[in-house]
Amino acid sequence: MKFIGLMLASSAMQTIGWALLHSLWQGIVLAALLGITMSLLRKRTANLRYLIACGTLSLMLILPVSTALWSGAKTQNNDYDKKTFQTEMPRESAAPMNSTEPDNVTRTEELRYSRLEQTVNQFLPWFVLVWTLGVFISSLRLLGVWTYTQRLKRNTNGRILEQWQESLQRLSHQFRILRPIVLLESSLVKVPTVIGWLKPIILLPPSALTGLTPQQLELILAHELAHICRYDYLVNLLQTIIETLLFYHPAVWWVSRQIRNERENACDDLAVTVGGNAVIYARALTQMERLRKTAPSLAMAADGGSLTSRVHRLIDVESPPLKRLAGLWTVIFIGTFLVAVGVNTQISSLADSIPKDTVLENLQTDNSELSKKLKSSDSSERAAAICSVGKKGDAAAIPLLIQSLSDDEAIAAPVGCWDLGDWSPLLETFKQPSPGEEATIALASFGEMAVEPLVAALKDSNPIVRRNAAWAIGEIRDGDKINRSIALEPLVSALSDEDSWVRRAAAFALGEMKDSRTATALINALSDENAGVREMAANALGEMKEPSAFNSLQAALSDKDERVRSMARWSLAEIQDR
Repeated sequence: MKFIGLMLASSAMQTIGWALLHSLWQGIVLAALLGITMSLLRKRTANLRYLIACGTLSLMLILPVSTALWSGAKTQNNDYDKKTFQTEMPRESAAPMNSTEPDNVTRTEELRYSRLEQTVNQFLPWFVLVWTLGVFISSLRLLGVWTYTQRLKRNTNGRILEQWQESLQRLSHQFRILRPIVLLESSLVKVPTVIGWLKPIILLPPSALTGLTPQQLELILAHELAHICRYDYLVNLLQTIIETLLFYHPAVWWVSRQIRNERENACDDLAVTVGGNAVIYARALTQMERLRKTAPSLAMAADGGSLTSRVHRLIDVESPPLKRLAGLWTVIFIGTFLVAVGVNTQISSLADSIPKDTVLENLQTDNSELSKKLKSSDSSERAAAICSVGKKGDAAAIPLLIQSLSDDEAIAAPVGCWDLGDWSPLLETFKQPSPGEEATIALASFGEMAVEPLVAALKDSNPIVRRNAAWAIGEIRDGDKINRSIALEPLVSALSDEDSWVRRAAAFALGEMKDSRTATALINALSDENAGVREMAANALGEMKEPSAFNSLQAALSDKDERVRSMARWSLAEIQDR
């Protein structure tokens, strides 16, 4: 107990404690600056953003260490000056001096600061003890990961076929990698993984050899070689050490996540540069997701980072920026402000470009009859007004209709806007009659003109907008004559949306598009936790008459939900007829 008391009272504990305390605000400031920088550099190379993020994480460790060294040196100097002053001070000067009023005020402020400092100093040693315990526990976790990584090295099934060794050597030559690289098969990993720095090893799961085409597998190998070429394993090891030391700081984990995301993006760029086909590589990544299993944090796996963001980036679809800034309120505020300015600029630009004789001319006047109905408190009246806007067929109204997709909370009387004529939607309503669903059908009536705006709406933060946008893509008029291919990848991604209605709408749209490339994703959706999604996935496979879904639909005949079983029977009949 005496030893613990002496340790808690030591100046070293105080120095470390103050350094950890200062690291809290230092880390927040650095993370906020990184968020702004990443936003400004979002159109620059991933490698540049990666280097800046690595520098930021390094500063997050350097600043507390520098603070501790500076604080320790200052304490030693203060102690030396105090001893020197007490030794050299003449006896006659020891008598109290007459104080002026300003001196008393200054002394009072110093006493207050001293008391506050003493209060904080009482708790700092315990803070340091908790930090030490946390570092110890995190180190045990790091040791466990390292042990598992070594196990992956030892437990392999042997070398891969000679044809892949030749491909590996050719790719290594393209990356100018002179170190020998071992390519092994391992049943302990589910995705291709790199282990080691000086003597790197690439582990391939058996499923990758059978589940990927040769071209896809070669692109995945190029991704792993990019990690080796960039010494990412070593950088990742240092990154993990910093995470261990600063485990208590949320900003550190956020910055670390940016590093991992940009690292994967940079390797994707190199892999595409060597392979030359971004679409095939994106499909390879999507296929790898189905084989996915979390890899140890010291290993470099092909499925690292945000897979959805990587796929969107490869096919030139921008990822939602707010997800990247989640948890950092300062950065979120700045990002929201920039987006608001950009949207305002786009709206102003759009307003200037609209001819004066369009349907929006009346909407610009608050007193117009149509404008009043669109702002009405009666949801049925709003739905009827949206119907009127859509029936006029003016493409200038598409932004307004996209904005109306979120108007879904109030139930409206069914309008029956599109019940007559040569086109009528398959479903009268998807969830409930509402102005938002009326806007959905109105957008679908615009055909090809609405495809791109609806695909953009699939990235909206509001799940209601995402659901109605997905539904509208499926309901697009003359859909069999319109190219909706740009919606395929976003809709497949929407099958993993957190909102079950979005997943259901995405399955419906894919079924209407009847593209066999999405069959695997729909088959996987037959195992969704939501019965409505399973039912719609079964319906989509029946619409597609997809032979590869036969066995999965047979299994769905035993589903616990009667609607799913019924839809599976119908789909099987459709496939058998084919």
